[in-house]
Order: sequence, then structure tokens, then C-alpha cells
Amino acid sequence: MPSTTASLSRLFALFVLTCGTFTSCYSASNKVTRGEIFDPIEPQPRSVPVEVLVPADGEYAGKAYPGSGKAVALRIQQTAATRFGDVKLVESTGVTGAKSRLRIQAVLQQWEDRNTTWSGKADEIQVQLSLHDATRVRRTLTYYAHSSWRSFVNTPPEDLLNSDFDAAVLELLPDSR
Repeated sequence: MPSTTASLSRLFALFVLTCGTFTSCYSASNKVTRGEIFDPIEPQPRSVPVEVLVPADGEYAGKAYPGSGKAVALRIQQTAATRFGDVKLVESTGVTGAKSRLRIQAVLQQWEDRNTTWSGKADEIQVQLSLHDATRVRRTLTYYAHSSWRSFVNTPPEDLLNSDFDAAVLELLPDSR
């Protein structure tokens, strides 16, 4: 009959292995890179209108992902609204260029849904963000994220738009007053 200590040790090892396995199901790696243009901007009144341009949908290996551009734009809108009170989604053709208006433009440079559960290849996204005022581009940055290849759950790429993505959007924006 095995000793109680040995049984507890095995049980503990199984617990650690199980936790490590299931923790990796949801893990992702993120990187934010500031672009060449990153001007200092004075704090803006909270009432300044902000437009979020809806980007074109992402695609990978010839497969389009309908709604992915809208999902990114909605996440940007939700995050920007924590700093500014008037944040609207605008189709790319509806840019007004009004004075004192801030515009956020996103470009889905990479959008890969790789069915990680059976392929072992990570889902990946890369979104280039730029902030425009009435006259020019004021700031740019790129957000890149990929899922863990050890995943047992097929997570869609939009799930990689997490709190690190929100932080990138807030870094892009000026402070509000």
C-alpha cells in the first residue's frame, strides 16, 4: 500500500500539470511597437469628437473573415469612450475631417485563424493604428498578438484583442481633461 505522502505528491504533480495545460489554452503573447510618428499632443477636452474608421475585414490564405474589421473598430470605440465622450464608428468613405476632430484608423495587417487545436499553429493578428487630427497623422503604433500553440481550444483571432490592445489604443490617444 503506497504511503499517504507519495499519494499526495502524485496528486499535487497531477494538479500542477493539469493547471499548466489548461492555463496554456488561453495564453497569448502581445507586442506593441510605436511607429516613427509619435508626436506629443496636448490633453484634449473630454467632449472632443472622435471618429473610429471601420477597417476592411481581415483575411488569411485567401479566406476572408467577415465582420473582423467591425469587431476591431467596436473594440477601439469601446476603449476610446473611456477617455472621450463622443466616439463614433464611421465607414472609411465617411471621413469628414472636421476641425478638432480626432480620427483613429486601423489596418488589419495580419488576421490568421489557424484552428490551433489540430494544426498546432498559433492564431495571429497584427493591427496598425494611427491617430489623425484635422491636418495630419499624429501618432502610429502596431499591435501584434498570437495565441499559444499549446491550445486545446480554438480561439478566434478577435479574442486576441485583450486588455493589452486596449492599453495600446489608450497610448495612441491624447489624455482628456
